[in-house]
Amino acid sequence: MGLKLGTVLAGFIDLLNPQKLLVGGALSNIDPRLLASIQQGIYGRAMPLMTRNLMVERISLGAEAGVFGAATLAFIKVLGD
Repeated sequence: MGLKLGTVLAGFIDLLNPQKLLVGGALSNIDPRLLASIQQGIYGRAMPLMTRNLMVERISLGAEAGVFGAATLAFIKVLGD
């Protein structure tokens, strides 16, 4: 499962070139082996240039992660970047 998720995320990483990928929400309590397989899928499929500085980390916001994300986006929208 983690390898497949990492493979899908690799496409987004190639497109957006983020510096950090935060895994949260329902996945924040995942087994470290699952996180390792997600990373394996990402690093195995994404372009090396896009993953050179990429950090994949778990965050512990739990079920409230979506609320924090929505609030952050609203805050950014109100301030106008």
